[in-house]
Amino acid sequence: MDKTIDIKIQTAIPTSRGIGSMVGSLVGQAYHKVESRNCWAGGDDGWKADNAKVDSGLSVMLLPNRPIKKYILKYVDIANASYYQRPVTGEIGIALNLRPDGSFDQFFPLNKDIFNLVKGTPEAIDAALKGEGDNFFLNPVVVASVINDANKSQQNAVRALIAALQKIDQGLTSAINDNVKLGEKFRKELADTKIETVDFREILKGEVGAMVEVSTTKGAE
Repeated sequence: MDKTIDIKIQTAIPTSRGIGSMVGSLVGQAYHKVESRNCWAGGDDGWKADNAKVDSGLSVMLLPNRPIKKYILKYVDIANASYYQRPVTGEIGIALNLRPDGSFDQFFPLNKDIFNLVKGTPEAIDAALKGEGDNFFLNPVVVASVINDANKSQQNAVRALIAALQKIDQGLTSAINDNVKLGEKFRKELADTKIETVDFREILKGEVGAMVEVSTTKGAE
């Protein structure tokens, strides 16, 4: 480590023992984060591709008017907690799972109120799903409850759509069956009716009266 950076960190430690001890006590445990995923086949890429096909007329697939999301809970094991100074900003804080290349999973500035992270409020979880705030939670039970409420809301919307489509499907099936029945009924009526016909070319010659009598007898030869 650069000696200048090392001195700055050593100077910062005495004034940040509270957050240092709190974050350090998490080593060997895990923190949780929330993620949202597009349920459509192929995820976001599949959704965009299918929308493009419909817009261009290459597909007549029915699409929901918005992506359907599912919300899941993930956990990250905490292997280490290290004081670290960010190269660009010079900000000193504590990094979780700091790697030799300088990457890490989470970074906490020394003025961070880490105790608020334990609460996992609905507002904090909602912000994390939007890519805002900290996606870092220590109480998976509370977080799971909140995101499952969001999952249930999505599920209710999906089930309502399924019910509507089922009614439409039933209506289309009835239309298909009714059309077949009407065609068969007409075909049967023609088959059951004997019609005496004349050669209409003879009418043009004047050899047959213009008035043509058509007699029908059902069921008779």
